[in-house]
Amino acid sequence: AIGLPGFNKKHSIAQKVEELKADAVIVGSRGLNKLSKAFLGSVSEYLARHCTCPVVIVRATEEELKERGFSSAAEIALTIM
Repeated sequence: AIGLPGFNKKHSIAQKVEELKADAVIVGSRGLNKLSKAFLGSVSEYLARHCTCPVVIVRATEEELKERGFSSAAEIALTIM
């Protein structure tokens, strides 16, 4: 994981991937609904479209989240930020 400054995290991550000449990117999906995606955009979708290397998008099931003590993927995102 790399901490990146700036408001546009999607673009910053894509730039860093290119700078590092990464072989692949693995990114999680928060499972945003269509309305949230329209306003916030999807980082994983942006990376899949803009990175020249393969992008693997992983999404935990609700059961896996609960096993780890989270009520939703959004709670994980808030914990990480």
